[in-house]
Amino acid sequence: MARYKQGDNRKQQLLFPPSLDEYVSEDNVVRIIDEYVEILNIAELELDKNLKNSLDGQKAYNPKLFLKIYIYGYMNRIRSSRRLESEIKRNIEMMWLCENLTPTYKTISNFRKDNA
Repeated sequence: MARYKQGDNRKQQLLFPPSLDEYVSEDNVVRIIDEYVEILNIAELELDKNLKNSLDGQKAYNPKLFLKIYIYGYMNRIRSSRRLESEIKRNIEMMWLCENLTPTYKTISNFRKDNA
């Protein structure tokens, strides 16, 4: 009989891995941020005025994504674009909020600069 609690084996593969939605509780603030930003009319805010309608290159991130990132950052006193990028990669709440998209700090910074 083990004297201490044993954690799960990290190498054990799961048949059905848990989804991000299961990790974020129903009353978590990120769900409120998500709902709030989704009901906003982005056309009125003119956040996408600087997007180029080019068929070349990668698709642009939705401006709502950056708005969600900034609201979360301001609520948690995270102002730096580099810190926001690291939060997106390590924080389950941010992963859920960003739907596993990972914009770089430069992209986050450029959006802030272009949409003061």
